[in-house]
Amino acid sequence: MRCGLSSKRCKQRPRAIPWEKSRPFSAFFLFLFVVCSAMRAPVWAQGESTGALAGQVTDPSGAAVPRATVEVTNVATHLRRSARTDEGGRFLIPEVKPGQYVVEAQATGFENETMGPVSVSLGQTQTVGLVLKVAARKTVVEVQSTAPLINTANPNTTTTLE
Repeated sequence: MRCGLSSKRCKQRPRAIPWEKSRPFSAFFLFLFVVCSAMRAPVWAQGESTGALAGQVTDPSGAAVPRATVEVTNVATHLRRSARTDEGGRFLIPEVKPGQYVVEAQATGFENETMGPVSVSLGQTQTVGLVLKVAARKTVVEVQSTAPLINTANPNTTTTLE
């Protein structure tokens, strides 16, 4: 017997929808989802809070300087971060707080190079190019001698006989 097809009233009870039985639980989980989503909303609104410093270290001829140490120092807080250059002389220092930085590069056989202050902004990567000069060779010659046996300041010679 089908309900609604005849003029007689159908006495069969309509079937319950499965989720109707768990309506209190559904409402609780929906409420929990809304509360958790609302708590995370301020985190999504904050966005990025750092920037980055990147660049390349080269010698005067333009060749890359691999394995150089690059150190950045925050001018206000004196916080230091460092990185090493790759084989192409490139470096990247991520997650740097916004502010003014002094950048210093050093490598064996080269003079240290300092640049700055460099400004880092939110969500931006500041690019820096450093050119290291070839270090001059330093040679130290040390000569040691003893006093001469002949007195060259006085031409008189004395002989004593006994």
